[in-house]
Amino acid sequence: MSISLKARAYNHIRNGLLSGRWPEDSFLSPAKIAHSIGMSYTPVREAIIQLTGEGLLERNSDGAVALKKLTREELEDIYDLRIALESRAAELAAKRVRPLQIRKLRESLRTFVRYARDVKTHGYTREQAEVHLDATPRTDMTFHLLLMQASGSRQILKIVSDMHVLSHAHRHRVALHEGESFAQRCVMDALSHWRVFRAIEAHDAARAFAAMRRHLEDARQYHLDTFDRLQESKRQRESQIGEWSDEVLSLLSAMENGAATGNNGNPPAV
Repeated sequence: MSISLKARAYNHIRNGLLSGRWPEDSFLSPAKIAHSIGMSYTPVREAIIQLTGEGLLERNSDGAVALKKLTREELEDIYDLRIALESRAAELAAKRVRPLQIRKLRESLRTFVRYARDVKTHGYTREQAEVHLDATPRTDMTFHLLLMQASGSRQILKIVSDMHVLSHAHRHRVALHEGESFAQRCVMDALSHWRVFRAIEAHDAARAFAAMRRHLEDARQYHLDTFDRLQESKRQRESQIGEWSDEVLSLLSAMENGAATGNNGNPPAV
């Protein structure tokens, strides 16, 4: 098997995970992936094995492969690592950034700021949610990865991009369910990104380090809080479904025993 084919399959799948090509709870089909990129099944399977070993994918009890689901502790660990690594990367970027990288960072920031301005001017609407559900987390991630590239550290870029892969599903879920809270967070993130960018543009390493650290500490608290809210909402839905299931089973049992119909032949109210 050619190493280049496996590398090509690996990069295709990993980039797809970064971009959200496979949403949470969807499964990756090696056969479909192989067909889409015009190669045999074997290098795709080997790439999936490697990504699973790296902790970006996981197999369920049936052997199906999907994006790894994070626990709260894992999400907290990711942000702790990001704070340490990305603060250092911002410091390095302020020293090493090139003019072309500054232009790319500025353009990414402008995209984010346009959305923040829309939210501030017009308020959060369902139409905005649908348009920006995927684009906003992706734009946020793009800014951070461009900054990692500007740091000149390939090691930091690889580790941080892996962490973005792992947390992508959570950010997408937050964008979908948090509504106004998510929109307000985007406005705050746009301002934080601007502060980081201005420090890097000025080649002020100490200010870039502090601005990135403050930004990610705030983001960590927000995303841990939203993780807790989403988990509580999930528990409440599961409890409600359980109650409904008990009522339905009780009704079916009564009907089977011939005691569930009234004078008009209708079942009693649940």
